[in-house]
Amino acid sequence: MGCQNNQLCSSSGVDTGAIIGRSIQRRQHYACHECCSTSSCNDQLCAHRKPSACVDDPTLDCARLNSLFNVCADVHHVKTTCPKFCGLCQLVDGNWAEWGTWASCSVSCENGTQTRARSCTNPSPSNGGLNCSGPAVQTKLCSNQLCPVHGNWSEWSAWLGCSVTCDVGLRERTRTCTNPKPDRSGDYCVGNPSQYTVCLTDPCYTRNGGWSSWGSYQGCSVTCGVGLKLRNRTCTNPSPSAYGKACDGNTEAFAVCVNRPCGFQIIFVVYFRRLLMLKLISNL
Repeated sequence: MGCQNNQLCSSSGVDTGAIIGRSIQRRQHYACHECCSTSSCNDQLCAHRKPSACVDDPTLDCARLNSLFNVCADVHHVKTTCPKFCGLCQLVDGNWAEWGTWASCSVSCENGTQTRARSCTNPSPSNGGLNCSGPAVQTKLCSNQLCPVHGNWSEWSAWLGCSVTCDVGLRERTRTCTNPKPDRSGDYCVGNPSQYTVCLTDPCYTRNGGWSSWGSYQGCSVTCGVGLKLRNRTCTNPSPSAYGKACDGNTEAFAVCVNRPCGFQIIFVVYFRRLLMLKLISNL
């Protein structure tokens, strides 16, 4: 049964006892299959769009056409007319599955994109069938709330004047967290808003350093025999000013210290004394 023309899609336009929108006088046309042209007036009766049986068009001599024009080489045209002759009954063109759900927005704030995908699995192409045509991924814009603005430092200011008018002082420079200023719960700048450096000006007066008195000697460096002992002094009487001279000389002094003889020295002394006594006795 083939499709009727659109004008004949009514109970009066077909043979008695026929189904509305179909004709028993003409074989169905391959482009129309079971439904009436573009109006699809019999669409609810169609459970599928192509006949399930793998049959060749009886109005065509597939063998002769193939010998004359090699029509079997044009697979995707001949599959609707001579599928059986050309061995295309197992050919399956791919068709898209339903679109998946939209993914989350690519950003958590302001404008981003969302994507969704579909697969060519309804059915998958096989045995030389065509792959699905069209995009496998769709993209659309998505908008969220405005992003927070994190603070950033401005440039450093010029160095300010020295904190003193003579001797040694400090100079300061500053910066502000306004480039940009934090907003909408953004983070404040990390770091110090101020920097300092030493500055030298003309001396208030010049004061050379002087030595303090020597301290007491510390203990001897050894517990027996000969050693050294140490004493110290400092350049603080007075301390030199910024432009004054430091003290000349050493801050440390050493002196020799002698303690009781160590063990081997005592034995030597005793032995020497005995020899001396023996010599005196022999002289008597």
